[in-house]
Amino acid sequence: MTKTRVVMISAVLPHEGIPHAGGRYLADLVRLVDPATDLLVVVPNNPTTRAAKTRTGTPSRVVVPGATRSSTVLGRAGSRVAAVLDRSFRRVDPGLPSLPLALDLLRDPSLRRAIRAAEVIDLQWSESIRLLPVIRWLNPRARVVGTYHDVQSQLFSRESGTTRRGRLYWRVVSRRARTIERRHVRRLDRVLVFSDKDADLLGSPHNAMVARPPLALGLPPITREESREPIVVFVSHLARPENDDAARWLVGSIWPAVRAAHPNARLRLVGAGASPELTQLVADDPSITADGFVDDLATVYATAQVCVVPLRFGAGVKFKTVEALLQEVPVVATAVGAEGIGSPHHFAALSDDPTDLAAGLIDVLQSPNRSVGRSRDAARWARENYDWPSFTARISEAYGLALRASGDELG
Repeated sequence: MTKTRVVMISAVLPHEGIPHAGGRYLADLVRLVDPATDLLVVVPNNPTTRAAKTRTGTPSRVVVPGATRSSTVLGRAGSRVAAVLDRSFRRVDPGLPSLPLALDLLRDPSLRRAIRAAEVIDLQWSESIRLLPVIRWLNPRARVVGTYHDVQSQLFSRESGTTRRGRLYWRVVSRRARTIERRHVRRLDRVLVFSDKDADLLGSPHNAMVARPPLALGLPPITREESREPIVVFVSHLARPENDDAARWLVGSIWPAVRAAHPNARLRLVGAGASPELTQLVADDPSITADGFVDDLATVYATAQVCVVPLRFGAGVKFKTVEALLQEVPVVATAVGAEGIGSPHHFAALSDDPTDLAAGLIDVLQSPNRSVGRSRDAARWARENYDWPSFTARISEAYGLALRASGDELG
């Protein structure tokens, strides 16, 4: 039987051990869709995607347009011009799609044929959704799904420029992004988001569906280990600016009060990509460790008394917050760190004030038993909402296909 032809256009190429949340979601999606369909994943040509092609766990069929140098002078000149324009225009419009990728969609005959033959086209991330006019022109008959990992209009609105001109710039960028989002959601067949909050930000379109990532999939049995010192953890991909900002704010404005109340407490910053500034801050405080990438987060959560998510900007559902809830670890978070996830009852403390966040951490460390009931309720809610069958049902509905409802193939 002929399989349904699916083309997925993505900003990143998923693989085993990919360190950021969006990539992990995409990896789970590919594991679901790849065996059941004729899937082609198209990613832009950059050092990250070229390196990812050598990793295990990538999709069966991947196209990196432009990875092979054009054989004609005109083709090489076109690629250089597209790259220069991409850098220039991105200063004005940071949500711009990859212009070199857009050019390759138009000039690569094999890629055009694949787009025109596709029955389902999934545009991952806002940048790929910005390619919708080109996609609709190439294939007006395909079922086109747009997956918003976050809502750029909200993301840009939270950028705090340090000057009046900077603040005006981000207001203009945010308004432009909102206009583009509303235009595109009307032209998509299905809009996928990770939370009801993001659907609301997009204007609650009739074609929007919440497809929560299957974070409970393969979750090991919850174990708690005794530690000699109370341990607080912050888990994130530290290379992202919002996570670097959160970590430095935590170290400089929140942790000193916690350490004063609990002199033997330890703070673990878990995740790859720590900046030199953050590395220096950690080196100056023996109670803090930057552990880098950890393959098995269950071992991190097993010894943690509390997880803190001190994000001050950014957008979208924070997967690491959900993962901590799934592990029955009390969570102290800012509004950004908790948005789109459960209810305030599921958190040990919610505040954007560093004094309140420190007080929430201190309270959990002093009276850990008071958080047990809340943590179990939060874990139960997370298991029911971030499970594999629900994810499979949502993707099946969005694609108009009957996909396998079991996660056994994931091991």
